[in-house]
Amino acid sequence: PFSGVDPVAFPQLLDLSVSEGSFDDLTDPGTVMVYRDAADDLGIGVGDAVDVTWQNGVEEDLTVVGLFDENVFDTTWVPSVDTIADATTLDLRDQFVLAKRADDADPVATIEAMRTAVEEFPSVTPQTNDDYLDEVEGQLNQLLFLVTMLLMMAIAFSFLGIAITLALSVFERTREIGLLRAVGMTRRQLRRAVRWESVIVALFGVTIGIVVGTLFGVALTQAIPDNVIDQVTIPWTVLAMVVVFAVIAATVAAWYPARKASKMDVLEAIATE
Repeated sequence: PFSGVDPVAFPQLLDLSVSEGSFDDLTDPGTVMVYRDAADDLGIGVGDAVDVTWQNGVEEDLTVVGLFDENVFDTTWVPSVDTIADATTLDLRDQFVLAKRADDADPVATIEAMRTAVEEFPSVTPQTNDDYLDEVEGQLNQLLFLVTMLLMMAIAFSFLGIAITLALSVFERTREIGLLRAVGMTRRQLRRAVRWESVIVALFGVTIGIVVGTLFGVALTQAIPDNVIDQVTIPWTVLAMVVVFAVIAATVAAWYPARKASKMDVLEAIATE
């Protein structure tokens, strides 16, 4: 996506961590700043020309004058507003309007004055930096809630899967169970063996899930800009609770198969082919 900016005011309001070039060169017509990851993918650098086709079909060569490392607003290409205006006859629309509060201005009074000034425009919402971060955090929390619900569904299906697998296992090993009972295994020991089998299966699955999930989580945080997520925190308490819950769920799932195995008639079980 493209986002046109004022090359003079924008660097004073937001830091995109420019690593090569400068926004000062963006004042020249037909120039663009590029997000470093996109530039690396395309194999372009400062001074290279990029063929651009605008939405209205106009084709233009833009010269890369700088690279930045922070993709704050999901913007890959940053030309000047004048460059975009020259390529279209349509009126430009503001997506974000950044403003800097004067040093001697009261923060509360300033935001209230801004809200009063835009009351006639319901689609405009003045926000402080904290308000914007809270909004982004809320979006991430919604995504996290959705992932948690999917996790709960996965646990429910896993619970049923363990119960069904153990029930089939008990049915398929009827003769073996009868032989174990015949050589002296008690019903209590048999129930315990089935429960331990269930717990081992659950622990195996939850261990793989935690390891793989942690690796993917760390990889995801590395892909997100540091101004959104600046550190990695592993919730050891939550992971421990997940393990405990998995053990409890596995024990409950094994209740019916273990009971069915312990209630088998020894002679009938041995005679089963």
